[in-house]
Amino acid sequence: MIQSFRLLRQAERELDLARKWYDEQRYGLGLIFFDAFEAAVEQAQRFPDAGIAVLDSRPEHLMRRFPLEGFPFYVVTTVTDRALIVVAVAHARRKPGYWLERIK
Repeated sequence: MIQSFRLLRQAERELDLARKWYDEQRYGLGLIFFDAFEAAVEQAQRFPDAGIAVLDSRPEHLMRRFPLEGFPFYVVTTVTDRALIVVAVAHARRKPGYWLERIK
């Protein structure tokens, strides 16, 4: 299990924007979205190789996707030096792969 994780600044912004959008749709839905995000990150920490491999990512920074249950989003992660890095909180049907260049 990977103990620590961090969000890239862009991923943190995506998470915040999506949470706010869901809260505007229905009070409390943003919190449910955030809970789904936390569950996906916990899954990635426990089983970092279980996510769907992103085939376009470079081998030295293999990225994986973990879905957010109940939402059309996924968390994109990579592992470096035993830390989990959240690269993106991405909508499953918009701009595929826009986040590929975030890890250099």
